[in-house]
Amino acid sequence: MKVSKLTDTVVSSAIVMAGCCIGFNACKKDNPPVKDELITYVLKNLVTPSITVPTNEGDSVLGNVGLHTRQSPTCFPVILAAPAPADMEITASVDDDPRLAKVFDSIYKAASPLLQAGMFTTTGNNKVTIKAGQTQSNDSIKVILKDVSGLKQPGTFIFTIPVRLKTSSSNAGLKSSLVFIQYKVLVTDLKVSLSDVYYYNVSIFKDRPQIPISLRLSLYQPINRDIQVPLELVTDKAFIDAYNLEHNTAYEPFPEGAFECPQTVNIPAGDSSSGFQCRLSDSSKIDPYHDYMLLLKMKDSARAYETYSGIYITAPKSRIDASNSISRTGWTISGSGIRSASNLLDGSLLTEWISDPNEEGIITLDMGQVQTVRGFSFTPSYVQKTKWDARAIEISSSNDGSSWKTACLYLGLPTSSYSSGQFPDIKTAWFRQPVSARYFRFNITASTDPTYKVISELNALK
Repeated sequence: MKVSKLTDTVVSSAIVMAGCCIGFNACKKDNPPVKDELITYVLKNLVTPSITVPTNEGDSVLGNVGLHTRQSPTCFPVILAAPAPADMEITASVDDDPRLAKVFDSIYKAASPLLQAGMFTTTGNNKVTIKAGQTQSNDSIKVILKDVSGLKQPGTFIFTIPVRLKTSSSNAGLKSSLVFIQYKVLVTDLKVSLSDVYYYNVSIFKDRPQIPISLRLSLYQPINRDIQVPLELVTDKAFIDAYNLEHNTAYEPFPEGAFECPQTVNIPAGDSSSGFQCRLSDSSKIDPYHDYMLLLKMKDSARAYETYSGIYITAPKSRIDASNSISRTGWTISGSGIRSASNLLDGSLLTEWISDPNEEGIITLDMGQVQTVRGFSFTPSYVQKTKWDARAIEISSSNDGSSWKTACLYLGLPTSSYSSGQFPDIKTAWFRQPVSARYFRFNITASTDPTYKVISELNALK
């Protein structure tokens, strides 16, 4: 590129050459020069800024896995002040003295990243040759990024790199023995997503083997090496308590040894994903009257995901045992819909109540007498393949059928894909305290699909 004049900012990928300084190497030892002396030295020996200079296109680094995926060296020729009297070699080496880059920054009001020792190096044998009678080398000095271990945070970084030049002949003068180059590096993260679902429900049914949950880790770009992704199960009580406080739930951690997931998942080189399974390992440790939750996540996932870094795995109590129901003898129920609300009390999973289309579904239950109720269970419809699951229900109680008091707000999870009409995924809405009332009203405000709200069976829990 052409640079017409010096500006107050660093020109991206500029190369700046400074002339020789008598005794400069000695300055780096016992008597380091003060900043003003270095600035004066560099300013005095700057090469004319109107020259065309090469630069690297930019290296690519995956910072969270420490992988260098693309390399483009910065190259520049070596120039003599006068034609070479004979063939000569020029040796180049990167100078890691951080003071030099600071001088460059102070002159051009730049903010170069800290140059770490050993991060950059010259390639090949570090040498170029200038033929007799020539003032410029035919080949170029090449500087490359050698060590990416210090590049962790995502971003675009332009490093200022001092390069020392030394000739094989004392009779030939370099136009500059100290060269400042700039090297651009783009640091991104290898993106990994854990499945594409936020919640998974563990279906726990009596007399039925537990089906593993199949999950998948996906990369957003295949790379040419194996990737080991460490996983962890978060079950500590502090985490669960914080979740409950935020979501108005009452989950408990899975008992130790009740659930298993691999500690590490390997994504083979060249592949973009890898599947794995988690499973309930010991259902005998699960209390049928408790809700359980754990979080499966990638370790250090704050920089290793784009969609989901973790998923919640839950085992709501209703799926474990629904034998704690209150007798429905003497109950009546009403509610508008295209299928009768009485289907909710007929004991058959082959019938269902379906709301009017695109309307909130309201059902009113008369238990015939005052009952003490701890909550309600809802069996989803397997006739409709659960596509109209009730997902949000406001439950109110009354003793006279006209004055209502809110008992709880149920926010439901999707119906387990492992359930069926034979082994239904029964949902529950548990009250914080038992409620004594004769009438209960259910206002279904949301479902999986907004067109209809559907429930197959309704029971009260004691």
